[in-house]
Amino acid sequence: LRRDPASAAEDILAWSRQAMVFAALALATGAVMALMLAGPPAALVRGGYGLATVAKTAFVVAMGLGALACRFRHARLM
Repeated sequence: LRRDPASAAEDILAWSRQAMVFAALALATGAVMALMLAGPPAALVRGGYGLATVAKTAFVVAMGLGALACRFRHARLM
């Protein structure tokens, strides 16, 4: 581990940028898979799989918003 705070901040900023890209890719591929498996968006609220997918999506969005809040509040790198 590096002891220099400036160097550590640069590393965290680089990782954070990559993490945002990969999180967006995971969200996009998850949405595509949900549409492929459940059918049209209206089917997401009619079946058990669709309701589970909607609940999981809500949880993932909440976690993503929490991560963004932490990034901009506790790790002010920008």
